[in-house]
Amino acid sequence: MEKIRVGIVGTGWRAQAWLRLLAKLQNRFALAGVCCHGEAGAGPLRAAGVPVFFEPARLWEQGCDFVLVCVAKAAAYGVCRGLLQAGAAVLCETPAGTDEAECAAFASLGGRLQFAEQYPLLPRFAALRAAAERGMLGRVHTLLLSCCHGCHAAALARALLGTGTLFPQVRALRAEDVYVRIRGREGELPPALQAAERVLAVLRFGGKTALYDFSYPQYFSAIRRPRVLLQGTEGEADAAGGARIDGEDFSAFAFSYRRGGADDLAAPCLETVSCGQEVLYRAPFAGAPLSDEELAMGECLLKMQRFVQEGVPFYGPREAALDARIAAAVHAAAREGE
Repeated sequence: MEKIRVGIVGTGWRAQAWLRLLAKLQNRFALAGVCCHGEAGAGPLRAAGVPVFFEPARLWEQGCDFVLVCVAKAAAYGVCRGLLQAGAAVLCETPAGTDEAECAAFASLGGRLQFAEQYPLLPRFAALRAAAERGMLGRVHTLLLSCCHGCHAAALARALLGTGTLFPQVRALRAEDVYVRIRGREGELPPALQAAERVLAVLRFGGKTALYDFSYPQYFSAIRRPRVLLQGTEGEADAAGGARIDGEDFSAFAFSYRRGGADDLAAPCLETVSCGQEVLYRAPFAGAPLSDEELAMGECLLKMQRFVQEGVPFYGPREAALDARIAAAVHAAAREGE
């Protein structure tokens, strides 16, 4: 199998996460090179044998299948536009803009551009979506969403509720979440009392509603856990399972997560999510030691390759801009709600 050649623009935290993923999937992907902003980030890459460039277009000329853009929000549009003008296929990290003007600019971009939105592809959410789409909950209408923020939350809400391109009516407010911080993006930290902003919002997509509750500690805190509950006319479910109408009675059900390395010598990685005998999710990379987040990121790469080869879009600029606009509306409503 010929490897998929990926170039990366950027050297920040997210770019490093993609580099780690590509290193774990060397049997499927090859790193064509990294485009740096300057010499400061180039040294460690050169030492590791990675080709380094300072112009995104030069990176594309190395024979990439596509270029992954992982730069600061303010620079993303310009980098993507330049690469597209050079004829590149581009996979850009979200968000697709932070205000109406930026979102409109991204939405109007032509060429081969898609966005890397991993949340709807996370195994637990992909399984929950599959359960809903197979009618296990009846007509889904309400989502309690407390696990991610901004465009990620908007994308996940639209995916689980199946609202298409509807733009919701939004009401929101802000509150304070005081907690003891012991963990952050870089790992363990000395315990310290810290206050974070909490945003509570109601998003009404016609006859469907998302109840949004997010505080930033949920990404890294050991004491702020994610919560997602999808409700329909005949049942409800979260990542563990739920309950539903079963004929003239009701029954509880559970999602079963099969992981390699749990009862065999395989790599410690999720393999399937099932409900009874029905498989709702199957991991795309067998035997690779990946986290659930990395599985979703890897699926973005596979979808991008299919887009490049077959023209099948999966999360294009208009859809990404819609989620960025919804995110902006939530935070604007939260400011106005005080």
